[in-house]
Amino acid sequence: MCGRLAAVSKHTLVSAVHECFGFNFALVLLLAEITVDFLVLALEIGSFCIALQLIDYRN
Repeated sequence: MCGRLAAVSKHTLVSAVHECFGFNFALVLLLAEITVDFLVLALEIGSFCIALQLIDYRN
């Protein structure tokens, strides 16, 4: 969807949200996206550690 918006309006999604809803709303969305990105990163690191523990299982 972001690609379609950019192709039609010649603006990025961030600039379109900033233009329609204002700076504060765009900043809230950016902070929410960064938070979700860090949570996904922590999940990937944790799942990698669990996979290593399962591979190296010792009694």
